[in-house]
Parts: sequence; structure tokens; C-alpha cells
Amino acid sequence: FSMKNCFAKNVTMQDGCYIGGLVGYINQSDSSNRTAIIKNCYAEVIYNTTNKYLINTSYVGAISGIIQTKYPVLIENVYSVLKVNNSVDKKLIAGNLVGIEKSQDLKLNNVYYNSQTSGLTIDMKEEGKVTRNNVEGMTTDVMKSPSSSADNLINKLNTWVSNSVEKFNTWTIQKEGYPYFGLPDVE
Repeated sequence: FSMKNCFAKNVTMQDGCYIGGLVGYINQSDSSNRTAIIKNCYAEVIYNTTNKYLINTSYVGAISGIIQTKYPVLIENVYSVLKVNNSVDKKLIAGNLVGIEKSQDLKLNNVYYNSQTSGLTIDMKEEGKVTRNNVEGMTTDVMKSPSSSADNLINKLNTWVSNSVEKFNTWTIQKEGYPYFGLPDVE
């Protein structure tokens, strides 16, 4: 599958087994033999636990709850903001990006997450092969900064868009907000 220019904003998720802001469970079948792609996307989500369902373990991530495939997965030019409220102490396997990664080939490029909001210290629990390039936890202030500093989130996202050979939506920012998509360029 392929997701481009997608988002999940102001989403509240509750309970469940494979919980992701964009995708719950990435698992390509043997017949697909293709790369799963998530490009130029973002997720701003809250995850709440309750005692409503008898689920032993929840896999939670702002991008995906679980990635388990023998085929390649590419996540590129993506950011996430996750807040976890585990008020009943259920067993959570949670990461700022992905809950648990069990793939044979996950590539992360230009991927950022809020390192303050979730209370989590990892981007994912790794059990497979992960290649990281420009993967970084950022503070809320840096992620929301509208300044022209090369270190802020909006500039990193738009630099990737302008260097891409594919057409992607550009990013903009509102006062005191996270980046979002501006209008796509019209030719």
C-alpha cells in the first residue's frame, strides 16, 4: 500500500490491540511483494486506556501500532505527536512512531516525533531490521516554531518536499500550531 499527503489530526484513540494514528497494522501478504510506503504525512493523536475490553497487550504508535512484514516498509518525511494516558496500567508496547517493529526491512528517512508529549523514551520497540536517516525527537517549541531556522520542523519537512522528484504538498504553520499541509501547487 501507499499513503502520501495524509494526516490524522486531533484524533483520540481508545483501547484496542493494534493502535496507530495512520495505520493500525502493516502486514503485507506473500503475494504483494511490494514496498509499503508512508510519505509526507503527519499524525497528532491521543491514546487512552480503560478497563472496558479484556485485551492483554496494546501495541500503540502515532504512525502504526505494529509493523510485521518480510517486504520493505518506507516511512519518509513524516512527523508525529503522541500523548498516552495509561490510567489503568494495562500492558502497553508503545513508541512515539511505532508500537513494535518486526519487519525485515523498515527504512525511516526524515522522520520526527515530539519527545515531550508522550512520556515515552523510545521511537519504537525493535525486533526487526531498522535503518534510520534523520530520525529525531524534538521539543514542542522546536516543532511549532515558525522561524526560518534550519533546525525547526517546518523547514526540514519543506526542504525534503522541494528536493523530492515526486509532487508533494508543502507545509505551512499557524501561530502556536504544528505544521500542516498548505494548498497543493497548481500547474
